[in-house]
Amino acid sequence: MNKLVMVAFGGNALLRAGQKGTFAEQMANVEEACRGLLPLLEQGCGLVIGHGNGPQVGNALLRHEAGAAQFGLQAMPMDFCGAETQGSIAYMIETAMERVLKQARVSRPVVSLVTRVEVAADDPAFENPTKPVGPYYKECPSDGATYRADPAGRGWRKVVASPKPLAISNIELVERLARQGYIVICTGGGGIPVVRDENGRHGVEAVIDKDLACSLAAAKMHADEFRIMTDVPKVCINFHKPGEKALDRLTLAEARKYLADGEKAHEIWTQLEEETGLVTIGFQCSGKRTLSTKGVKQIKSPADLSGIKIRSMESAVWIDVISSLGATAVPVAWTELYTALQTGVVQGQENPAGHTVSGRFYEVLDTFYENEHSYLISGIYSNKTAWDELPDDYKSLLMGLMVKYEADAYKVGIDQYTQDCYKVMEDAGVKIVPKEELDMDAFYASANAMIDEKYMSNEAFAAIINDVKETFGY
Repeated sequence: MNKLVMVAFGGNALLRAGQKGTFAEQMANVEEACRGLLPLLEQGCGLVIGHGNGPQVGNALLRHEAGAAQFGLQAMPMDFCGAETQGSIAYMIETAMERVLKQARVSRPVVSLVTRVEVAADDPAFENPTKPVGPYYKECPSDGATYRADPAGRGWRKVVASPKPLAISNIELVERLARQGYIVICTGGGGIPVVRDENGRHGVEAVIDKDLACSLAAAKMHADEFRIMTDVPKVCINFHKPGEKALDRLTLAEARKYLADGEKAHEIWTQLEEETGLVTIGFQCSGKRTLSTKGVKQIKSPADLSGIKIRSMESAVWIDVISSLGATAVPVAWTELYTALQTGVVQGQENPAGHTVSGRFYEVLDTFYENEHSYLISGIYSNKTAWDELPDDYKSLLMGLMVKYEADAYKVGIDQYTQDCYKVMEDAGVKIVPKEELDMDAFYASANAMIDEKYMSNEAFAAIINDVKETFGY
């Protein structure tokens, strides 16, 4: 295969606005979507197809409910309905694809796999279900499930969790088949959500975001491209809102900027302004904070940091962060850090590559780890009284410079700057340990345990933490 491509069919690939959803309508839609993939197949690409199943699962739930009410048939759980629609939709895609291949005289076998996707039983999404499923009810049912009133006044509707996908069953087999020339259909509807316990894995009532699951599949298969087919002509920011802007191309740095400027962040800094009287001028991103050590055996997991003294900022939160990494946090002022490393008061520090180079700390370190435990963004503020006294042209100049500073110096240039700093450190003899050599799952688990223990019991902290997790897909 020339390259491996993961494609996620959007809802329009099966059912379009104004259609009743008949089998004939869906088959015609699927065939058109499959025909759009012919250029990839003619180029000899390996192809894996994922798809949504939201309307189909909703219809399945309705059929099960009607069967129970009218004929006393046992209604099946939601994970079963997900599997049911995975099979039926995969059948349509497989049938349509074979027809398209025959018409184009392209010989490629097509295979479908029912896919389970593992999620964490303690995913915060289970505490705050938001995904509406099934029919509307005139009154809120009292069956123990979570229901929410429809904003349009159509009644009450059941909501379920939308947890983060962690692992995809048989993904190695999917990759192998695709690279052997098979067109593989999998990860339908985001996968059947399952959690693991001592007896294996079992289904849970949840809906996994299809695009998140397909992107995870693409990453696990080392796919060259991930494409999302949708009826929206372009990716937009502020979609269907004032200030909507269509995007033709988007770099990773630009995506980070849009996230940082997004609604969740806006809510947080607006609240800060209201409560403190400050004016937000802009933000600076210092890059990803990482561990670095001197005279310590190379670490792989939090257990290897037990008893190791790592410098911490003089902040209770930051002491918790260092402790969550497995180390002993030692508060040391920035101005004293170089000497503390040099004399052995601490055996390591945690700072972005840029700070490690600008502070010349690399001169008294020997190993730098890409564990990236924090992405630090700092706000730049002004006293409101002083700000209001500035002439308007001064305000415009400052704001304009801040936008350029954010976009050029930090949002776009930070990755290149980090690589430049790596070279400075490596030239000085510092070993750079990539995250692939670290047990990142162990670090994530340790950090999550600290957050749950120290901060999730506080409603204000928990709300912000959950917002950040939802926004950035943690």
